[in-house]
Amino acid sequence: MEVSNCCSCQMERLLRYSRTAERTSEPIITSYPEHKKNTLMESYVNEIELSYKRKPVEKLSDPTVNISSPEIANEVLRQIFPENEIDLRENFYVLYLNHRKQLMGFYRVSIGSNRATIVDPADVIRVALLTGASSLLLSHNHPSGTTKFSSADINITKRIKKAGELFGIDLADHVVLTSETYISMRAEYLKNNSKKSNSSL
Repeated sequence: MEVSNCCSCQMERLLRYSRTAERTSEPIITSYPEHKKNTLMESYVNEIELSYKRKPVEKLSDPTVNISSPEIANEVLRQIFPENEIDLRENFYVLYLNHRKQLMGFYRVSIGSNRATIVDPADVIRVALLTGASSLLLSHNHPSGTTKFSSADINITKRIKKAGELFGIDLADHVVLTSETYISMRAEYLKNNSKKSNSSL
C-alpha cells in the first residue's frame, strides 16, 4: 500500500508538472495578436539597387579622349583634379577606360591629408564593374612635390592590380601629380626594366 501511494503521488506530481508546462507554453503561441505572429514568422532580405549616372563635366576639352600615354593622362587629370588642392591635401582619382582606352568617366575615391589618403581596392573595382570598364588608370597627388613613389603607393597599386585581374580589368598606369610635374609608374617600371618592355605593372 505504501508503494502504491508513493507511485500515485509521483504520477500526480508528473501530471501537475505537465499541466503547468502546457499552461506556461501556451501564451508563447496564443497571446500574440495575429499581425505580431506574422511578423515573427517573416524573414527579410535586403534588395540591392545599383546605379550609374553619366554626369557631363564641361571643363574636359575632350570627354572621350584616348588615353594612350602618360602625357595625355597628365593633361586630362589636371582638368579633373581640384587645382587649389594639389599642394594642400592628397586626392585619389581613378579614370575608367573602355577597350579602346577611351575615357568613360572618372571617380574620386578618397580625400586625405597632406601626407596620405586611404584607398580601398574594393571601392575602385566596384565602380569599374558598374561602368563596364575594361581598364583603369590610378592617380593621386603629392602635396609635398616629391616625384618618387612611396612604398604605400606601390603597395596599393599592386593590390588594385591583383583585384582587377580577378575580373579581367587591366591596370593602365598609376600617375602621381605635383603642382609642377608628374610621374608615371608604368614609365618608371619600363625604364627600369627595358628588357621587359611588354610587361605590365
